[in-house]
Formats: sequence, C-alpha cells, structure tokens
Amino acid sequence: MRINNSPLFSVFEEIQKSQLKLAEYITQSFSGINSLITELNEGLKPLWIKLDNSFAKALEEAHETPEKAKLIAELGWVIPSHASLAEYAAIIAPISDIQSADEAFTNYYLNDNAIQLKGLKKDLLKCSDIKTWQPALEEAFLNLDEGRRMSCIALLLPLIDGVTSIKFSEPNFYQSKIRKVFFNEKLRVAEKGSLNKYLWQSYEAFADNFFKSCQSSPSFLNRNWLLHGRDIPSSNLSDCLRLLQTLETLAHLK
Repeated sequence: MRINNSPLFSVFEEIQKSQLKLAEYITQSFSGINSLITELNEGLKPLWIKLDNSFAKALEEAHETPEKAKLIAELGWVIPSHASLAEYAAIIAPISDIQSADEAFTNYYLNDNAIQLKGLKKDLLKCSDIKTWQPALEEAFLNLDEGRRMSCIALLLPLIDGVTSIKFSEPNFYQSKIRKVFFNEKLRVAEKGSLNKYLWQSYEAFADNFFKSCQSSPSFLNRNWLLHGRDIPSSNLSDCLRLLQTLETLAHLK
C-alpha cells in the first residue's frame, strides 16, 4: 500500500492544511494590527503637533510668558523637559531673581520625599545619549546623596561641556561666535511655538552665561571660570540640581 493513500497520510495532510490556514490567519491578523497601529499614529499626529505647538500660548494663559522662561534660564535654570506645563508654570510663578529661582526649583526637586529628583536620576542614568558619561554621572549622584556637593559639581561641569560638544558635533562650543551660529540654525529650523524651540531658547540663554569668558568672578555658574581653576565649585545644592536639570534637557534636545 502506498503511504499517500493511507489514513495516516490523510491525517498529516489535514494537519498541514490547518497549519497553512493558521499561518495565513496570523499573517492577516498582524497585517491588520500593523495597519491599525499605522492609522492610529497618523490619526494622533495632529494631536501631538497641537499639544507641542500650544506651549507658548499655554504659558501665557498661566500668566507667564516665554520671555520669563528665557530670564529664568539666564539665572541658570533651563526648562525641565520632564515637567508638565502645569508644574513648570507653578515653579516659575514666584521667581523674580536668582535667590527665588534657586528656592523654587530646589523645592520642586525635594518636595514629596524628593520624588522629582529620584525621577530625574532614573531618567538620566538610563538615557542613551549620555551613556558614555554614566560612570561619572553615577559618582556625581553618589556625591550628592552623601553631601559632597563640591565634588558633585566638579564632576557635572565637564559633562555639560562634553555632552554638548559630542552630541551636537561642536567641539568649540565655548566660543561665543560659534555658539551664536549654532543656536541661530537650531532656532531657524525649530517649528515656531513648539516646545522644542522653547527648550533651545532656554538652553541658549543658559549657555551664554555658562560658557562665556569672564575677566572677573562671575555672578552665575561658569564653566570657564571653574574648569580653569580660577575658583572652586560652590557647595550649593541648587548648583548640583541646575546642572543635573541641564543635562536632562540636553539629552532630550533634537
């Protein structure tokens, strides 16, 4: 008896047909799911764009202006990219000078058992854009946790420099003319009114003070002054936090 005429062969044949049908069903199902996901993403695009582009308007409705965000960045505090609009509006509302800025942002990070600082630490340590600097960043957080704030700041200062230079392929970022050209181009291509544009404007205001060449002791945290040994880092908690916040914003800039 030929095997293809046997009952056993018929059973195998039916199993094979069933497997083919199952494979076809799975393929069609995944194709449908992929189509659904694609349609969903396309459908949500206008919403993401609308939310992003409404940033400036929402600030104004919260009785703040983008100009105040720039002023605050000049005081050393960039817009935290992880904060919600409501959180950011609440932070900047009472700010009028560097002292009130330091107090507002320090409270933001330390309130509720330092939940925002813990979140910032988690985000930074898992960020692929700053993975190269992770050992130094871990050491900086350890210094912060154990109260060695000068050591924390000393580790973070060159990280701002390094991340900026390598991520944006600009090794001479400390030169004001190069910075100006760099930021002009970033702001030119950034969509008007978008969160990304305001993040770039915020970092530009911070960088102009942080990287500028000083002939006398600066009022604000300054990379050149400290890395060239003209002074030693402060032991201020606020300086640790402002540098960590800047790193986080840098990591998310595009």
